[in-house]
Amino acid sequence: MYPLFLDLTGRRVVVVGGGRVATRRVGGLLEAGAVVHVVAPSVTDKLSALVGQDSVSWEPRGYLPGDLEGALLVHTATGVKGVDAQVAWDAAAAGIWCVNAADHARSAAWTPTIARGEGAAEGIEVAVTAGGDPRRAVRVRDAIADLLAAGGLPTARFRAAR
Repeated sequence: MYPLFLDLTGRRVVVVGGGRVATRRVGGLLEAGAVVHVVAPSVTDKLSALVGQDSVSWEPRGYLPGDLEGALLVHTATGVKGVDAQVAWDAAAAGIWCVNAADHARSAAWTPTIARGEGAAEGIEVAVTAGGDPRRAVRVRDAIADLLAAGGLPTARFRAAR
């Protein structure tokens, strides 16, 4: 694994799926400045409310191979392993990074859980993965976030913020 933060500002990201996991992923992608295109027969109410604003578009149908065109990144979270596997295969064939929610072991990329500092710790982001165990990663993230909030970690700046 090679940890990496991506600047997604203005970049096309495709999310295949419209359920709870896809909705959560869209939220994070919007925070990163991505232009998000969702492909799913249906979406959550929360995701539906984002369509047409905040750089989110929605194609209300199942996945088709051409849906990935122009994307830097794709997240697939349909809940249907065969569809998610096809999306991941198509992404790999096109040289597009793919996060496959259904199959961590075969995913080309992962999304860590993030602890973000506030106040004196502003600008600090700690990404946590735990070998495919998301609950463990969340526990570690929460512990780090608590330490950041309590001033339990060294957070003094050595350079000016960007």
